[in-house]
Amino acid sequence: MGANQSTPSPPLPAVETPRPPAAGETITNDGTVGNGHDESNINRKKKKNKKEEELTGFALVQYKCRRKRKAYDKCYAKWYGGSFVTGQNVKNRDESCDDLFDDWRECILLGMKKDREQRGLPPPAKDSMLSEVDEDDE
Repeated sequence: MGANQSTPSPPLPAVETPRPPAAGETITNDGTVGNGHDESNINRKKKKNKKEEELTGFALVQYKCRRKRKAYDKCYAKWYGGSFVTGQNVKNRDESCDDLFDDWRECILLGMKKDREQRGLPPPAKDSMLSEVDEDDE
């Protein structure tokens, strides 16, 4: 062979092209198509339940209501930093966070009421906030 000629390179191995997922299937972490019930999803669920098992009392109530609190905190921060501080729409604010606060508040109160029942405490007094919450609203 001459100086400008090179030896032919070996052929590349065939690569399988994954098929698109069908209804009810998802692409797993390793790039294959599956039903979404792989071992990593199962372990993640066990971790969540283990966290709940470790917590008791008000800490458990806070943990269960954390998503509602985060939604309220995000809305409030957006309103406070965007509208309130700059003086825009203070009286007629379009993005009211009141509904999110009420959802979070009800979650906390309902959790506290259920915790009282589980610990065998008497029902809350008629004039307390816990007596206002209705379990049917959840």
